[in-house]
Amino acid sequence: MERPALGPALSLSLLAGCWTGSTAQPAPPEPVPRREGPPLEISLERGPCFGSCPVYKLEIHGDGRVDWLGQQHVAAAGARAGRIAPADLDALDRELDAARFFDRDAFGKLPAEPTCVTQGNTRTCSFVSDTICSDTSPTLLIVRRGARVHRLRNDHCSDEDPALVELERRILERAGVAAWIGR
Repeated sequence: MERPALGPALSLSLLAGCWTGSTAQPAPPEPVPRREGPPLEISLERGPCFGSCPVYKLEIHGDGRVDWLGQQHVAAAGARAGRIAPADLDALDRELDAARFFDRDAFGKLPAEPTCVTQGNTRTCSFVSDTICSDTSPTLLIVRRGARVHRLRNDHCSDEDPALVELERRILERAGVAAWIGR
């Protein structure tokens, strides 16, 4: 028994149904969830050292504005303005929490309980000491989250917390000011 021939319209319909060419659109990226809460503002100010350290002030506002004031040893001296994407501002807000920014003292240290040992009738406790250093470029970091304001100074001594160093790096990176700093 002979099969009937497929008509041209039916053949094209079958081929079109199998087409997997390049006209398919990729799925849109998942949106970064917005942090619900009070507005965030960040101020980062780098101070001078005895050499040629960059000296500047950076402010990130809750509406995405970035204000820059380059003072010494920077590629962009004077005032500049930019913008930060809402997703980057939300990411900074989460990174502040990850670095435990609001738990730190005025010098960027996390609270540490003394370690105590009792031997017989004698109790000995050890306390965390601070390192004093000179010829570093200190950072003054001020964060306002709604009515809550916390400020700390990081002198960038040899005992600094890597989480705090990474937080400063992420603030500068997300604000997009590397070209203004010039380093």
